[in-house]
Amino acid sequence: MRRFPILLVLPIAAACASAPATQSAPTTISTTRISGGAQAGQTAITTTTVSPTATVEIQAPLDRTWAALRAVYDSLGIPVSTVDASQHLLGNTGIKLRRQLGKTPLIRLIDCGSAQGGPNAETYEVFFAVATQLHTTADSGRTLASTSLQASARPVSFAGEYVACTSYGGLESRIGQMLKQLTR
Repeated sequence: MRRFPILLVLPIAAACASAPATQSAPTTISTTRISGGAQAGQTAITTTTVSPTATVEIQAPLDRTWAALRAVYDSLGIPVSTVDASQHLLGNTGIKLRRQLGKTPLIRLIDCGSAQGGPNAETYEVFFAVATQLHTTADSGRTLASTSLQASARPVSFAGEYVACTSYGGLESRIGQMLKQLTR
């Protein structure tokens, strides 16, 4: 049976779009996978809801926080491919990974389900996107840092569709903690 997968994902840039000075709770993103066979007439729909951002307040002005952000990404082993200084957006929206990000095993960062007795994040190729956007608060001496992480994975050794992964929130939290430390 031939399958025709369609993956609908809200791009990470939309999750990091400009926000007003006061930040409300982040909204959720629904990732929907629709697949079906041409001959069988079967369709399967899977919906996964994820919270796309983790926001922390940094006790430092925007310029100092922006200067520290690149160092945070470098120390975590995240290659930076997206830099938008006018939006204060930095990240990588398209890394292909196997087993780890920098020195951190992917199974500590994301859950991509499991197959054949082990976690998929350990054996699958993972398409990983992470970005942080900074915003000033009403008090210009503080900055809001919003980090989004999205990932999907697919088997390497046999044909298979991408599966949605869910972040445990640790990487997003770590980026915020490191920004707080570097801007003291």
